[in-house]
Amino acid sequence: MIKNLLMSVLIFVMTGVANAAITHVGINDTNTDAVGGPADGWFVNYGDQTQPEWTFRAGFGFEGNGIFETDNQSATGGTTIGDQAMLVTTISGLTPGQDYSIYVDYLSADNANWAVMAGLSPGTLQGFARYNATIGANDHIGANDASGRVTDLGLSPVANSNRNMYRGLIDPIVAADVNGEIQVYLDDVDLAIGNANRVWLDGVAYEAVPEPATMVLLGLGGLLAVGKRK
Repeated sequence: MIKNLLMSVLIFVMTGVANAAITHVGINDTNTDAVGGPADGWFVNYGDQTQPEWTFRAGFGFEGNGIFETDNQSATGGTTIGDQAMLVTTISGLTPGQDYSIYVDYLSADNANWAVMAGLSPGTLQGFARYNATIGANDHIGANDASGRVTDLGLSPVANSNRNMYRGLIDPIVAADVNGEIQVYLDDVDLAIGNANRVWLDGVAYEAVPEPATMVLLGLGGLLAVGKRK
């Protein structure tokens, strides 16, 4: 009986954790800045690529609000347009001191391995891609990696799209600061290390991590629920 009770509690607690909501935050010029990037703005609209800047493309993405790409073929020619600035996105409106899991949201074509770099500081960027690979000195974690840190969320909602949406876990436990904010650093993969694939960056995401006391309460709730059924 005790074994069955413990198993019921474990299932109850894990179900509560699994059902925690992940919130997508699309990047834009109000929550994102370039780190040492161009003073006149960090992105241009698709078709206006005349210098190394991120390029905004409407329609694609988790919510269909557009993505930002780089290291791609220009709209008017066959050459790449260079390396783009590192970005920093601020997730706001969080509970100060609360722990969160932080993710990066990106896309890749189904016949390519587009990658993006993401981390919680400029010096701790990790590579996330469609499938696991090593590009230069950077290990890229993909949807086929055994760690399970990348999830394939299916096709972008754009009609006839072959771009799949991916969500990569940057860090499982990060505390929001006193202002209820967490900063996420994002970058393309430098062409200098030989990756000419595109980067399709859609944004970041977060998920509240239950506190230990909350987990205990969930467990007690599971025990009570099981007890009442007896």
